[in-house]
Amino acid sequence: MAYGSLRRDQQRALHATIVSSLEALYPDRLIEHVDRLAHHAFRGELWREALTYFRQAGARDFARSAYRESATAFQQALEAVGHLPETGETLEQAIDLHLDLRHSLFPLGELDQVLGHLREAERLATRLGDQRRLAMALTLLGNLISMTGHSAEATTLAQRALDVADSLRDLRLQVRATYTLGVGYDNSGHYRQAEEALGTVVGWLEGPQTRENFGLPGLPVVTSRAFLAGALGEQGKFTRGITIGQEAIRLGEMLDNPYGLIWACFRLALVHCARGDLGHALPLLERAADLCRVWNVLLFAPRVAGTLGYVRALSGRIEEGLVLVEEALTAPESMAVGSYYALVLAQHAEVCGLAGRAEEALASAERAAEIAKERGLLGFKAYALRFLGDIASRRGSPAVADEHYWRAMALARELEMRPLVARCHLGLGVLCRHTGDARAARQHLTTAVGELSRMGMQTWREQAEAELAALG
Repeated sequence: MAYGSLRRDQQRALHATIVSSLEALYPDRLIEHVDRLAHHAFRGELWREALTYFRQAGARDFARSAYRESATAFQQALEAVGHLPETGETLEQAIDLHLDLRHSLFPLGELDQVLGHLREAERLATRLGDQRRLAMALTLLGNLISMTGHSAEATTLAQRALDVADSLRDLRLQVRATYTLGVGYDNSGHYRQAEEALGTVVGWLEGPQTRENFGLPGLPVVTSRAFLAGALGEQGKFTRGITIGQEAIRLGEMLDNPYGLIWACFRLALVHCARGDLGHALPLLERAADLCRVWNVLLFAPRVAGTLGYVRALSGRIEEGLVLVEEALTAPESMAVGSYYALVLAQHAEVCGLAGRAEEALASAERAAEIAKERGLLGFKAYALRFLGDIASRRGSPAVADEHYWRAMALARELEMRPLVARCHLGLGVLCRHTGDARAARQHLTTAVGELSRMGMQTWREQAEAELAALG
């Protein structure tokens, strides 16, 4: 009541006095009182002090993966900057805060706000002529746009950022831009190029740099290995992919990086899925789902849950898996991220096929192929085409199935997706056996057995061998 009776100028003076008193009492322990200092500095309209203390609070919260709290603090700091005279220094601080807000909001799935902050950072950096900060903004824009599924634009932005980074000989920027380029290649299905870019990042990060986040939400020493493992798995390089994926998990645990650990578990699970080893994929996905829940990483939760449901369904728990996949399919975070949505649609199609819901399976597979085509997600397109072949084969439409399998195989070969090529041969072998073309069936199945054996894909190799034995 007494505070409310004070005039506004008296309230401001009171808050300013509290800031001065705290600074005098705890000159060497200000970080312990940073929340109180930030609050009173803001209410006292000490804008420079409010900016300093809210940024410190935001950085502290971000470091402990408290993304909502860090976003709130950075937003308050950005508001404080707006009260200061516009100078080169305050413009730089505003750019940095927009980038900080990207990192905090991104794991929460608030992509519209992220895009707004990145566009404003790009605008201010261009106006200021600050090439280093412009490269940072372009890199993060490329990463966001890559995830929404517009691969060509994403790689263009990442390459622009990398050109600036190379001209400045700035390792921090080079790591960020090269990492973003690698992730963009992975999302678009260009797995060999992704392997090259991400392998370069892994090679750069040694010694003290392993603990550096380079302005990214996770530690690149973890996430670059996670994405690299996935890119290797899609090419059938399973032994190396599993080794690198396990190393990503070890580093994520050692460095206490939940964000990176989620990616490491998820991407290694995808490697095991591509190999057909569901028993190893399942606990990794369960762990990733738990981490998403505990650390409130909303953006990736539907993708992880959908893949967990998919693997459970393939493991025989069809109804349980279908519930998870359908929840993931309708989650706003999935629909906002094109590359996620295409994946979950393809998974939904396959699970519906297992559940005997043929029309839903066909609709989801066709929609997955459509989105993948629109947005240049070539790897997802190849998967969707293969499954459309499976659906047509089961529905007794051999000509349609044959066309889908061959289109999937051609695209998979172009992308060097050896496991998918082998599975297309298996599908064609089954199709030819059912249509009475024993010679073609034997050729496809023999090829499939050989390729699946070389890559250690035991589950599908056994299927191919059984089909081959059925030919007599």
